Amino acid sequence: MPEVLEALAALGDNTPVLAGAAVIRLARTWSLAVSMVALVLIPVLATLAGVLGASGFM
Repeated sequence: MPEVLEALAALGDNTPVLAGAAVIRLARTWSLAVSMVALVLIPVLATLAGVLGASGFM
């Protein structure tokens, strides 16, 4: 059963990446400033989620 929980946690850590891909896809029609904010925040939030998710297993 712990393996299932770890798999679910790993899938949860991928959520910011998938959301970021959707935002970047939508950002094609937005202004340059909004696109740049999205391109900066998405990797930062994805990295933060990955670090917090990985530290939960320690």
